[in-house]
Amino acid sequence: MLSASLPADQTGLIKTLEARVREKTTGQAMDGVWTELLTHLDNEFKTTLTGLVGAQQMLAESDLHEDQQDYLELSMQATEHLIFLVEHLKTLTALGRTSALEKIEQTEFGQAETQ
Repeated sequence: MLSASLPADQTGLIKTLEARVREKTTGQAMDGVWTELLTHLDNEFKTTLTGLVGAQQMLAESDLHEDQQDYLELSMQATEHLIFLVEHLKTLTALGRTSALEKIEQTEFGQAETQ
C-alpha cells in the first residue's frame, strides 16, 4: 500500500485517492482522480521548491569558498530544473493528460500546433 511509506499528514489523501480508484471504474472518473493527485503534488512541490530557492538565495549572499559556490550553483540549477518539471505537471493538470502530453510532444519536437 502506498500510504505505508508516507508521513502521517499524507496518508489520509492517499487513502482517499485509493478508495476513489477502487470505486470508480470509468476512464472519466480516473481522469478526475489523476487530476486531483497532480494538483496536490503540484502544491507540495511548489512549497518545497520555494523553501529551497529561499535557502539558496541566503547562501548566495554569504561568504562561501569557491568549491562551496560551485556546489550552490549546481544546487540552484537542479532546483531550476525541478521548477521546470513542476510547470509541466501543472500543464498536465490544466489541459488533461492526453491533450497535455500531445502539447508537450509538439513543443519538444518543434512541431507547429495542428489545432
